Amino acid sequence: MKAMPGGRLMAKLVSSLGGLSSGAVRALVRAGGNAGDGVGGTVGIAGLEIVPPMVRLMAETVRVPASQSDAEVKQIERYLLMLIERYGVMRRAIDALGTGKRRHPLVSPDRAKAWQQTLAAVPAVADQTLAHHATLQVAVSKWMTAQGDSLEKKLDDHAAWMDGPLDENALNIEIAAAGPLSTNAPGESVREMVAPSASLTEEQEKDLALVRAAWLDDKRPGEPGAARRMPGEVREAVERLRGVNDARVKAYVAVACGEFAKTDEQMPMLDGRMPPAEFLTLQGDRLYFDKRFDDAAKVYRQARSQRDNLDSRKNLAMALVRCQRGSAAEHAKEAIDLLVDALRPMPTGTREWGRARTLLGMVWFSLHWGERDANIRHAIECFESAVESTKRETDPEWWAETYLHLGSAWHALPSGKVVENIQRAITCFSRAAEVWTREARPEEWATIQNHLGHAWERLPTGLREVNIQRAIEYFNAALTVRTREEHPAAWAQLQNNLGNAWIQVPGGERRENIEKAITHHSAALEVWSAQHRRSEWAATQNNLGNALALLPAQDDERERNLRRAIACYKAALEVRTRNGAPTDWAATLNNLGNALLALPKARGANHVDEAIDCFRKALEVRTRQAFPTDWAKTRANLGHAYALLDDDERRENLEEAVLCYQSALEVLTPTAYAHLHEHVMERLNEVQDELRKMR
Repeated sequence: MKAMPGGRLMAKLVSSLGGLSSGAVRALVRAGGNAGDGVGGTVGIAGLEIVPPMVRLMAETVRVPASQSDAEVKQIERYLLMLIERYGVMRRAIDALGTGKRRHPLVSPDRAKAWQQTLAAVPAVADQTLAHHATLQVAVSKWMTAQGDSLEKKLDDHAAWMDGPLDENALNIEIAAAGPLSTNAPGESVREMVAPSASLTEEQEKDLALVRAAWLDDKRPGEPGAARRMPGEVREAVERLRGVNDARVKAYVAVACGEFAKTDEQMPMLDGRMPPAEFLTLQGDRLYFDKRFDDAAKVYRQARSQRDNLDSRKNLAMALVRCQRGSAAEHAKEAIDLLVDALRPMPTGTREWGRARTLLGMVWFSLHWGERDANIRHAIECFESAVESTKRETDPEWWAETYLHLGSAWHALPSGKVVENIQRAITCFSRAAEVWTREARPEEWATIQNHLGHAWERLPTGLREVNIQRAIEYFNAALTVRTREEHPAAWAQLQNNLGNAWIQVPGGERRENIEKAITHHSAALEVWSAQHRRSEWAATQNNLGNALALLPAQDDERERNLRRAIACYKAALEVRTRNGAPTDWAATLNNLGNALLALPKARGANHVDEAIDCFRKALEVRTRQAFPTDWAKTRANLGHAYALLDDDERRENLEEAVLCYQSALEVLTPTAYAHLHEHVMERLNEVQDELRKMR
């Protein structure tokens, strides 16, 4: 062979070998290649015809020296196909052989290591790397010579095929289509090497794959683990698998259904009969869905040491962001690093890249440490890049979900122009609803209705009464799907949301509206109490306190309502602690302070000092940098308290009130918060008038 192939052509060959993918092998099988009996033969698709010779080259050059027969080479070919399917590309398959993670009696570890070093090198210096392995270099040179002058064109055709258009129909191809790939490797049966169980039918394998992919592997940060509702198609697959007498299937079904005692019965029978990575992942899933996130993280870490891929990193990341022990900041940083590292080798703009970016955005969005604004902006960046790479025509479900998360991020963003942020959120939610319709996806549609209700409730522009009425309509629409019988927790949350909306209706009968709110909150509390949902119970107690504090009444009835409200806030604070839920703790303290200010002075002690203490504590969390709007509202409330504080330092109290009002108005501008701005300005003018009279 001429000198040229030894450099440039060798680089092409090594690059093609290392990147030989499971997708290429599946496409070869689909096109008629003979993968079930090795990979001999040819196929009439430009770009695929070089695949069988390359697999043959690899099989011939990693076999032990004593192995000579064609049948043995074909056996190694089949083993390589299994490894490519398992690890995704030839490079990682050879890594597994070279490191000893995978063994085969016909494969030489030393020859596998030689290939491992060659494929790990930069392709341009592959021939220099091969020079350290004389036997391998001779074998490769002979193979290249045998391929003839057409080799370079075949490699170019393969590269063009890899970069060419994708075939949607290929996505449903199962590896089983490649035939019964088997091996006699010591300690590794066919059941251990290949995911499908010999005792299962093709339909049962598909059902099991669906349960794993669409439920067990589909973990999301911020979700309550096993409390997440199972999609309908997954429930149907689980029901079909319930009668299957297979320990592996029983274990997966038990984890999916939260039947952990049944899982524990099956796991000992599976130890040693499943690939270590799969077994450890199943163990981790059992712990994760049982909400034992710290224990799950330890097991997922072991699983990742056996098989480091996107799924193993995702599992570990999702467990880390929900860990209860250790540093939440350190766990979150590791989770983000795991996903960022997983993204680096992915081609930008691909389907998997988009999904990983969405997941990374969800982690940023779920963080409760650091600067909330910066975290959400990171999330928005991830979601926006993900939605650009996700095609509605080919991936409508993921497209809709990414828009849902993007809308949630815009809705929660503390900084920027509130009107624009919420309008962006409404646009994103509406786009998601184009796919998640009530007919096609009722549960997801109900989720969007709930989000739209929250967005319209917060929209500060337009007619306030119209916005709140639209919010109520969206919450009621969601209730047509989320009934108390089928979705008690979601139903209770919507009752809570409706209660919050009704107290904000500016028109109509004020007392009647707030009484509706009290009815909704009381209904929600019945569910939260029955389900022992402490955080939701505390949130609803807080909201019920808001309704009672606003209920129009006179004299004794007014005081009774306020004292009931104060009791609700203090009950909520037993659960909403500063360490456990700092933002909720601050919100309830702010509300408690307002209720204390409203108590009649003539009855009992002066509660203004206690209210000032509540506001000052709330401002320790509600900082201007982290929560500018909440900070401004609490600063205004603190101003109200100082304006009411009537003691020997009246002038100093009024001057302090002026400072509070003025700082609050820096955020509560007439453009962004017209109603609040007007209210605070009125109070500021009143205080300044009193100060002028004192001069």
